[in-house]
Amino acid sequence: MTTADSIRSSGGRLFRLAATSGLITGVSADAVLFAWRNPSADKLQFLQSLRVRWRTVAGFTAAQEMAVAAHLVSSFAAANYTGGTDLSNPASSPAFVRRDAAFGASLTENRSESVLATGNVRIADTGALSHAGSPVIAAHALLRDSFAELAAAATVPKGKLDLDFDPRDEGEQQLGHDGGFIVRAPVAMGAGGTGRLSVEVCWYEF
Repeated sequence: MTTADSIRSSGGRLFRLAATSGLITGVSADAVLFAWRNPSADKLQFLQSLRVRWRTVAGFTAAQEMAVAAHLVSSFAAANYTGGTDLSNPASSPAFVRRDAAFGASLTENRSESVLATGNVRIADTGALSHAGSPVIAAHALLRDSFAELAAAATVPKGKLDLDFDPRDEGEQQLGHDGGFIVRAPVAMGAGGTGRLSVEVCWYEF
């Protein structure tokens, strides 16, 4: 039996979230653009898939590297990131509609709320998210991609970045209590450049 099958057979619940940022510009190196924190003391989250997309909208005045990276966080110091858009408000987020595979229910039945609460998941609007404490961020990225942006011109194509975490059957990444992950820009954004970040997450709770 695979890890995913074990979670489902034990009452694990499957959720999905998709979000797009505002038009991000001028952020400094390692600026956090997306944050995900599991607040539960007794529920684990298992990251089944993660897709991160960056699309440059306005080009940069000078050529530069543009990069995006996802890092696991073992502790958020019991506090959420602030700023941007709150994606984990259970009253409004579509992420909290699940399909209960055990009963073959339709997407409109057996609705269940995630353990996520308001403020646990955020995405940037035009600038970086912030944190008042000191989250413990893994030194090595779970995912990273970069692109050599050329100076903006009518004939210069805009850059794009694609990150995919797809562990298939045996590699779901566990997100424990007060743990989770962030997506950040390792390289500072220079003058003139803007872009949008899109994030798609599929996870189990058990």
